[in-house]
Amino acid sequence: MKYRLVVALLSIHMITWAQSSYSSLQTRIVDDGNRLLIQIDGHRYGQELHYKRAFAITDLNGLQVDLLKYQVFASQHIPLPIHEMKSLLATVCIAFILVVIGISYTIRHYQIRKTRLTTA
Repeated sequence: MKYRLVVALLSIHMITWAQSSYSSLQTRIVDDGNRLLIQIDGHRYGQELHYKRAFAITDLNGLQVDLLKYQVFASQHIPLPIHEMKSLLATVCIAFILVVIGISYTIRHYQIRKTRLTTA
């Protein structure tokens, strides 16, 4: 329980720290289905930052678009807003749920097998 509390507090700390460090940045992301426009303007650590680029996304699915957004923001050393990663978050959540189900199944299977071996 203490471990979970520490992880939760550290996560909250990192989120608030990241938001305060980049408070002078303005981001604009426009996705019309054919083209993705990413524009970032402002100041970061006392330096001006201006980034504007358009990407053709007609052949990309939602997850690939989210990964592209993530790569652009990571290249500028800026955290991507969570609401801009819908497909990526859904994929991570599904993968996490599948791992938990797999671990639960393995533990339950082991318990049943162990019970059968001890009663026989």
